[in-house]
Amino acid sequence: MAHEFGEVILGDQPLTPVEVERQIREVSERLEQGVEVVHARNRRLKDSERLLKKEKAMVYLEHRSAGMSIKDADARTVVDTDPARAERDQAEIEYWYARDLLVQLQNKLSALQTQAAGLRAAYPMAGRGL
Repeated sequence: MAHEFGEVILGDQPLTPVEVERQIREVSERLEQGVEVVHARNRRLKDSERLLKKEKAMVYLEHRSAGMSIKDADARTVVDTDPARAERDQAEIEYWYARDLLVQLQNKLSALQTQAAGLRAAYPMAGRGL
């Protein structure tokens, strides 16, 4: 299963030192991309919240000027602004998904860095010439 930031995060295969370093670079790149994704999702969420508030105000005023009671105008406003609310909810879901994935990537990077340190300690002369 692929994610917006790249391939699946989890795996259970033992990693070689070369693979650990490759994955560190890969996760670092995905983190850089992830920051932009989270920023874009946050902007979309803020825009959809602003549009929902504006639409609610306009619809409410329209209903009140048509002579509806406050209670009826409130109820009709909720019904009439449901598509905008659904759009805002979807934007919020996408934003929090991107944030959660970014945290997972940060955790994976930390785990890979720990593995790399362990490998360096286990093989102190690896990669050094004679």
